[in-house]
Amino acid sequence: MRILSWNVQGLGGSLCRRYRGRLRQDLRKCIVGGDIDMMLIQEHHLRDRRISRYGCFLPGNWEMFWSAAYGPMASQGGVCIAVQDKYKSWITQKQVIIPGRAQYMVFQDEVNSWGLLNVYAPNHVSARIKFWQDILQALPQVDNWCVAGDFNMLEDPADRCGGSTLTIFGQELANWERLSLSLRISDAWHLHSFSKERESLSFSRSDRRLAGANLSRIDRFYVSDSFADKGGSIKIMSGIVFSDHALVMVVFHEEKLVSHASFKIPGYVLIDDMYASDVRMLWEQAMHGEGSWPNKVTDALQMIFAFFHGCAREN
Repeated sequence: MRILSWNVQGLGGSLCRRYRGRLRQDLRKCIVGGDIDMMLIQEHHLRDRRISRYGCFLPGNWEMFWSAAYGPMASQGGVCIAVQDKYKSWITQKQVIIPGRAQYMVFQDEVNSWGLLNVYAPNHVSARIKFWQDILQALPQVDNWCVAGDFNMLEDPADRCGGSTLTIFGQELANWERLSLSLRISDAWHLHSFSKERESLSFSRSDRRLAGANLSRIDRFYVSDSFADKGGSIKIMSGIVFSDHALVMVVFHEEKLVSHASFKIPGYVLIDDMYASDVRMLWEQAMHGEGSWPNKVTDALQMIFAFFHGCAREN
């Protein structure tokens, strides 16, 4: 499965109209040549009535889920999730969390349910603090998550070249960690199970105001542990002329996802073989308990900690 994320910086402006032919060529190259299955769009700048006239601008048959732009004259933001028609029957739920900024779809395949969250985060820290909190409170509980979009913040200084090296901190960091821990997501770019595809760029955004001297990777994919166990590849693609954001594509291997009911301890967790069965039993016991997923994880970690503490005292 191939999923594409792209901040288009306006589908209705004069710049887009000037390059509309090139836009369609680029999209056709990515979607038809790259066999894209799903696409997440940020900052399309289209209001409701423009969306109704715009129709499906992607080649082929797609299920389009739009959230219109906001602000004065509806000229800011706007997000969209596009899904190839062959996956339409998998969709069980779709909702806009924050108009023009955050939306999700939930899918049910042959094994389990999984969610696709599309975000266009605010530029200001104070707004993002509430943004991450609102998303956490609105999301349903599903087996796995893939989160993508324009995050407008950095977790790792290595994700910027030039300009400020400031990364997420304070209350925003606390709210972001609550969200990422609850969804069990990690940045696919930094996971060993995801290889960088050939000819991938290192950064997804180039600041035009600084003549491209300020590079960053604010357009990212986060995947839950089961997606991480499957592995795949990730690529930042060049060649778009009117947006200073590059397309980011993630490719997942075809193995089935692991559901909560058949959870296995990730390979990067090192546990002595003599304790593995006990730890697995404690984890499964907590997973079958009452409460939300974050509470179950907390209970499981407390039980495992108490188990190892008892083993240490006996030795």
